[in-house]
Amino acid sequence: MSSTEFPSAVLSLKSVVKNFSSQHETVSVLNGVNWNLERGVSAAIVGESGAGKSTLLHLAAALDRPSEGQVWVDGTDLGPLKEREVSAFRASKVGIIFQFHFLLKEFTVWENVWLPAWLAGVPKKAAKERARE
Repeated sequence: MSSTEFPSAVLSLKSVVKNFSSQHETVSVLNGVNWNLERGVSAAIVGESGAGKSTLLHLAAALDRPSEGQVWVDGTDLGPLKEREVSAFRASKVGIIFQFHFLLKEFTVWENVWLPAWLAGVPKKAAKERARE
């Protein structure tokens, strides 16, 4: 798959499998997921506890890697990226807002959004404008 196959997709998953293994067993959480999220489209990922919602989001945010398959975000294949490249990718392309204790309660939601971008090197004015959008 190349970025030209899904030019408008901001997120593309192709045959994504994610397994978690211990000494005694392997649990398959995602099994052959194919999905494209088109730019400008809002989506909700819903399902029962343990269905793989957080796992899918971790793969999309480059916080984890699939056991098999490809994850593309904004035209970038995350698979071949080295750890330093993945860190740079996350800093420039991914915004993660956690639900609970990860938010700074002294700050507004808007401040919790723009501050990490600014700390990652985005000019303050641009970070604030992007957060407002």
